[in-house]
Amino acid sequence: MTRVYGNFTHRRLPWVAVALVLGCGEGGHATAPTTPAADSPAPVGAIVAVSPAQLRDTVAHTVPVVVRVVSATGAGLPNYVVHFTTAGTGGTVSPTTVVSDAAGSAAAAWTLGQAAGGDTLIASVGPRTTQVVVATAVAAAPARFALVSGDAQSDTVGAPLATPIAVRVTDAFGNAAPGASVQFAVASGHGALSAAVSLTDSTGVAST
Repeated sequence: MTRVYGNFTHRRLPWVAVALVLGCGEGGHATAPTTPAADSPAPVGAIVAVSPAQLRDTVAHTVPVVVRVVSATGAGLPNYVVHFTTAGTGGTVSPTTVVSDAAGSAAAAWTLGQAAGGDTLIASVGPRTTQVVVATAVAAAPARFALVSGDAQSDTVGAPLATPIAVRVTDAFGNAAPGASVQFAVASGHGALSAAVSLTDSTGVAST
């Protein structure tokens, strides 16, 4: 009887670039009433992203987000209430309401969702002046693997098995971990493997 076991080693996953989508009122100016916390010198023209210019990180990780409330001429506006909200599986944000400081800046901590893929954070002042930040969260480090196929097979001595031996590698949240290196070895009995080392594909599966 031949038994095959697998183990995986961590391989750094690629970062995925992030798109920033800017939005504001018609013509670049807010056309609906804004929400000032106190008297402000000018109406809001837009909310712009200050940091980060490009957001990228792993699932469930917390990143700082800073936006700036500006007038039509680009001057920072203090004392405006900025509301932060997430959409879809975009995780959580804290605090959800921030008053812009003397430079017009407002900051929050965004914890990305646990599922790999696109996350969205929306910063808004009033109903039509918004800043949308879109991030692609990638899987965390490989944490576990499970057998997909190939167990309990039998065949003629020297003949290849009909079904490949395959395992799926995931992170701690169940996201597929592509690019992880999986090592296969014959633990007992006799036989040979078509590949002793295999990299996981986009679904986290490696086979031999």
